[in-house]
Amino acid sequence: MQTLKVKKDTKLDLFLKDALGISRKQAKSKIDAGLLKVNGKKVIIASWELEAGDKVDLLQDEKETLNHDEAKNYYLKVVHEDEDLLVVEKDAGLLSEAHPRSLKPALPQIVYEYLKRTHPELSHPFVLPIHRLDQHTSGLMVYGKSKRANALLTEFKTHNIHRRYQALVEGRVSKSQGRIDAPLLKTPQAKGAKMQVSTGPLAQKAITDYRVIHRYPKHTLLEVDLKTGRTHQIRAHLSYLGFPVVGDPLYGKNKNPSSTKAIGLHASELGFRHPASGKKLLFRSKLPKHFRKWVDQKIGQV
Repeated sequence: MQTLKVKKDTKLDLFLKDALGISRKQAKSKIDAGLLKVNGKKVIIASWELEAGDKVDLLQDEKETLNHDEAKNYYLKVVHEDEDLLVVEKDAGLLSEAHPRSLKPALPQIVYEYLKRTHPELSHPFVLPIHRLDQHTSGLMVYGKSKRANALLTEFKTHNIHRRYQALVEGRVSKSQGRIDAPLLKTPQAKGAKMQVSTGPLAQKAITDYRVIHRYPKHTLLEVDLKTGRTHQIRAHLSYLGFPVVGDPLYGKNKNPSSTKAIGLHASELGFRHPASGKKLLFRSKLPKHFRKWVDQKIGQV
């Protein structure tokens, strides 16, 4: 059981959202499951009014306890930390947000436990998810540690963020560089789990720039810049171009060349203005071990 203290008047689902770094929907699921007590009394109403000084007990089922323990002991790769922001490297296979059917902790849970461990003076650290990476993608992500970080949410929505990726793709890309300007739409046949290029009225503008870093006999290493930030944008665009990302289970042709839940896509650069100071920040991340191994072996030469 985890006990949280309420510092200001609010609703139960909103309190859980901020305290645990989860979505409001996920908070409601915990409440509906009867996992919450307020001042010792079980509460199943998401809009229950809390007052400053109330104590909220979060009960945990077996799976959640395992997730909590793993999140608490997870080694988090921290690139930068200040009063307002935390920049970390996400491992491939980690979810960017909690899922009720997942047996593993999501990155917000890991961030929350890291802040509790490194800042024991905080009873429930503030964790603000700013953006997402696909589960199979590794690389740089930023989280807010204070409400001043809310300004970054707008920067991401208006695409005023520098985001660069490295992608290992199937096939030899002949053009040295190019732009993919093709609107994307969630595919109804895949129940919205997959994106496709579409000219329909509901399709969203999506622009991806790419540059060839190295060509192998049957593969190409690309540097990719996002000009918009749609779901699966790089993966869907490169597949549309005829060069799917290596190991991609949704858009690729061949089986993942390793046993890890990873694809040949890594968020290698992240740049933005600090939401409080206005200072320009740029962070870089080296390719992870599994990706370097694929590149070093020059997949497809055999």
